[in-house]
Amino acid sequence: MSDQPLHTLQLRHRHASGAEEWSCPHCGRRLLIHLAPVRRRTVLAQGDPSALHVGGGGSRQTMHAPLNLKPTRHLPAIPDEPGHIPVTDALLPWIRWMDQAGL
Repeated sequence: MSDQPLHTLQLRHRHASGAEEWSCPHCGRRLLIHLAPVRRRTVLAQGDPSALHVGGGGSRQTMHAPLNLKPTRHLPAIPDEPGHIPVTDALLPWIRWMDQAGL
C-alpha cells in the first residue's frame, strides 16, 4: 500500500474548447485537461505534491480509487538528446549555418 495520501479530483467545468477543469477539494490542486487533438495536462495550482490524485473521465464527475493500490514503477526518463547522429551531406549546410550563427 502506498504511503501517499489519496485525493479524489472533481470535475468543475467543461470549457467550449473541450478542455476539462478538475480540482481537488482537499488541497486545492487544479488541472486543465485537454483530450484532443493532443492529450495534455496543465497544472493551474500545485496543491499537495505528495498526494496521489485520482479522477474520472467522460460522464463521471468523480472516480474513487481502487481499494488495493500498488506502487507504480517509474519509467526511465527519455533523454533530450537523440544520441549519435551520423553526419551526412544533407546535414552539412545546416552544420555550417549553425557554426556561423554561433550555435
